[in-house]
Amino acid sequence: GDPPMRLSYAALSILLLGLAGPAWAVGLELILEGREAELAGRRDAALNAYAEAVQAGDLLDTQRAYAYSRMGAIRAYLGDNIKAIDEYSKALQLNAKLGSAYTLRGYLRGVIGQYEAAEKDQQAALKLTKGQKADYAPWVLQHYADLWRRRGDFERALEYCARADRAGPR
Repeated sequence: GDPPMRLSYAALSILLLGLAGPAWAVGLELILEGREAELAGRRDAALNAYAEAVQAGDLLDTQRAYAYSRMGAIRAYLGDNIKAIDEYSKALQLNAKLGSAYTLRGYLRGVIGQYEAAEKDQQAALKLTKGQKADYAPWVLQHYADLWRRRGDFERALEYCARADRAGPR
């Protein structure tokens, strides 16, 4: 086509994107609102913002997984382990590579006595070590050690503590 026509289509596209842009960002704005509330210690407000974010309909699965994971962390902090496990499970349905959700769900499963499920979660978290921060593997191994402690196998718990120490950044 004609160069002036291309300019018109380009201008129209920019205008439409500009008008639609804020509507597309609702979920992300709610995630940011949730994070700010969480950091300020306003956990109920954070839970509400994250819950609205996952319902917004404009987030990628990985973004929704992040919001569910944060809700799991808050619910765990508040001592609601069953709901926290459920939130982590929702996160993992959306993003199976979210190692932190596996290890934290595994930790909580250990707390409530679901030892076999907890061990599977810790194993899944350890398989996702590659590409993580340097402190990820020691963190997961510490959760695994705690699981063995809860099971009463203190020797194995100490083995995992030693592994965590060896895996730590030098």
